[in-house]
Amino acid sequence: MRAKANFRLVDVFDLPDLQREIVLYLARNGPADAATLAQDTGLDPDEVKNALRALKRKAVQTPLANRLFEKNIRRLHKDIQAIDQAIEELIRQDPTLRKNAGLVNSVPGVGLLLTANLMVITSGFNNHLKPRSLAAYLGICPYEHESGSSVHTKPRSDRYGNGKARKLLHLAARSTATHKHNFRAYYLRKLAEGKPKRVALNNIANRLLRIICAVLRDGAPYCETHRSVHPALVA
Repeated sequence: MRAKANFRLVDVFDLPDLQREIVLYLARNGPADAATLAQDTGLDPDEVKNALRALKRKAVQTPLANRLFEKNIRRLHKDIQAIDQAIEELIRQDPTLRKNAGLVNSVPGVGLLLTANLMVITSGFNNHLKPRSLAAYLGICPYEHESGSSVHTKPRSDRYGNGKARKLLHLAARSTATHKHNFRAYYLRKLAEGKPKRVALNNIANRLLRIICAVLRDGAPYCETHRSVHPALVA
């Protein structure tokens, strides 16, 4: 049975995070069933089905309300497409930005929105291009809390910094952990080691940042079969 999401637009601002993420997906991509939502977002299928059922219960549905809602979805979808096209055109106009955006887009899970946000944060890929510095700026860099000999906690990210870019990077990590074989294997290995899902995804997000900084540094697109070699082993 295909679950559909129907809800009042005013409810979007009071929704839990998972339901709000589904609403924003539908606004960008149009109507979708639970299976498609789970596949495209990397979310747990059962959680998606439950969230869709919760969204459906929120609405007082009438044929007129549903038609107006679908009309608003189509309009928002067109507006988002127009904005995306404008962003792409701005990038195309600058040869350096066009080249660097192409390099960043070659990284698994990275799309136009994440590329554009990172471009703004790094002033056109000119600043904060060291992975740890960029991770710290986005609030995904793990820090230990120590005080004397008695206070010692596990490393954790403070989640400060640019929330929008951090969210997009988290979605990229979810996508690669679901759809890319090598990232999926890494994700499952971390879970087998006892790491929480959030920590494993945060590790993947840091890994993606390292790859992004590497392709920009080397001026070469991402290659899945590439393996780093320590300079001492080459000499």
